[in-house]
Amino acid sequence: MADQPPPKRQRVDEAGCDDATIKGDAVSNIYSMEARMPPCPKVPPVASTECKVKRDGGWRWVSRHGMDPPKPIYGPKDTILWPEEATDIFRATKINRDPQYASRYMRWWFENHEGMPGRVPKIFRSAYSMYYAGQKGVIFRSVGKFNQKKDGKKIAAAWKVLGEEEKQTYMDKIATLRDQHEADEEWWNEEIKAWRDTRMMKLRSGVELDPLKRHSMGLEPLCECSKCGPLPPALPT
Repeated sequence: MADQPPPKRQRVDEAGCDDATIKGDAVSNIYSMEARMPPCPKVPPVASTECKVKRDGGWRWVSRHGMDPPKPIYGPKDTILWPEEATDIFRATKINRDPQYASRYMRWWFENHEGMPGRVPKIFRSAYSMYYAGQKGVIFRSVGKFNQKKDGKKIAAAWKVLGEEEKQTYMDKIATLRDQHEADEEWWNEEIKAWRDTRMMKLRSGVELDPLKRHSMGLEPLCECSKCGPLPPALPT
């Protein structure tokens, strides 16, 4: 049976784990590694085309006159569909510049990282951090808010009086998550190397690599981040 794609990204707590992991569900066993670290698409996914039409002013006017519609400006409903890494980059770029620039930058980022495997899912650092996150969710759902100082002390006190068998349950879950995390990292390292090699082969097959020539031709620069690696030397003309 083919692997089903995981649902859209859930709420993630400070430790980097979602609600299902906090409850102890074996998320890592439900989906394959490729499904949990899906390849990056070429174009940023959007939540709704209809929403974009209403949000981007002038769309109907330019469409009536045969002009290309304006490029979308992305928001939270869009970024929840993106890889976690892309969401973090978009958020930081939007803070440093503005939503228009960040949206344009992300279109460039997605195009340059098409097919790149997603980031390795984070896990809790300890059994207590898993327990803390679970209790925090319980408190928030019951009263609608969480006081870091007051409620945090309550959780710490409850952990101290928790039975050894219950604590061992959390420790066993953490051990399982750590084993899965090591396997995830090994798989990711192999996949990112294969993706980088494939990308280099594509760049060598007829793509203009010289930055100055690309600029004069009106082409966007190529990414040379730590995951993409340095560009191959341009072929002599």
